Amino acid sequence: MKTRYFFLIVALTGLLFITCNKENDDEETTTPHEVTPWQAGMELTYAFVVDDDTMMKLRDEVLDYGYDGYPVLMLVHKETLIHEEGWGSVFRPLIKEKLDAILVLWAAEFKMPYGTAQEKAYVARNFLDYIVNNNLDVGIFVDLALSGGGVKLAPTMELISMVQKMGGDPTDFLYRMDAEKITVENALYELKSTKQGEVFCILFCWNAWKTVMNFVKLFDGTDTVGSAPTSYMSYLCAQDTNHLNYIFNDSVASRDYHLSYDAGLWEAKCTYHVELAYDAHSSACAGQFIYSCVVTPTYCHVRGKKFIVDGGVTYSPPVNNGNPTNMVPSLDGQVKVTYGDCCCYRKYSVLNFHVDGADGYFEDTWDTGK
Repeated sequence: MKTRYFFLIVALTGLLFITCNKENDDEETTTPHEVTPWQAGMELTYAFVVDDDTMMKLRDEVLDYGYDGYPVLMLVHKETLIHEEGWGSVFRPLIKEKLDAILVLWAAEFKMPYGTAQEKAYVARNFLDYIVNNNLDVGIFVDLALSGGGVKLAPTMELISMVQKMGGDPTDFLYRMDAEKITVENALYELKSTKQGEVFCILFCWNAWKTVMNFVKLFDGTDTVGSAPTSYMSYLCAQDTNHLNYIFNDSVASRDYHLSYDAGLWEAKCTYHVELAYDAHSSACAGQFIYSCVVTPTYCHVRGKKFIVDGGVTYSPPVNNGNPTNMVPSLDGQVKVTYGDCCCYRKYSVLNFHVDGADGYFEDTWDTGK
């Protein structure tokens, strides 16, 4: 007789958004295009801090890829100030040499001339508009598009278009592809074989494609933290989906994760942590289940025209780390935070973590190289 494994997602927040923004009340909104407050030569310092320890701290510089009267401003990596081993997956900076390479490919892909200063500026503007309009992390987009000797640009753009049509987040998708080492070709194959018209967010679990979609906002239109919603993620036994019948034996709160985006007078900052109640039991079935998992924001502040903090967490479907007589759900989570201004590349931060019904919470980072 086959053994059946059931894990039920109860009150799932599959995509948990945390957002805050601040705008000038007198700001004119009739112009068709937003204008960045940056100027060429300005610098940005951004960091990821765990409790009181700085794990990553980088500095970008604003470069002008335009010409006099037609600025095309881009934030490009200038220097790495702090890089603790293992935490390189938190940020994906844009390297100038890679940006220059992708602009050449961009011009060729769209059959745009790329000889004079004006022509190069038009190509740079076209590329920048694509990144901003599609809300992409430019660093990981460029890295994936340049992989394989620079032949991945068109397939990567096709992939992004398909993910958007299916209701997914392209940047989240690209990060998960990178983490699971899934090629653009394989990703496209799986997407094209998926039933069209289904709206979902793609998640990965050991190179298997899974789907789920839910979201709730924690920060909304303010630079203060409101009350967190009561929704949370749980993995319980299918034979008993009532939380009142469960008793959990252990709980844990992660360290505090602080993000900062500092450009002098302008800034965007936030803090969050993960709370987990686990080793939960019910008389209806044997196992150590996850009673609840919540990403809790505790601080958010922005200062600057059109500056925002926007973030979310995704969970993969669980696997069973136990056996038929003691089921133990285990799954991965990812918190992705977007922060910065409107038009000159927002920054993205990614925290990967793992939760287990028997063993609790673990940070799960990796290094993309210094």
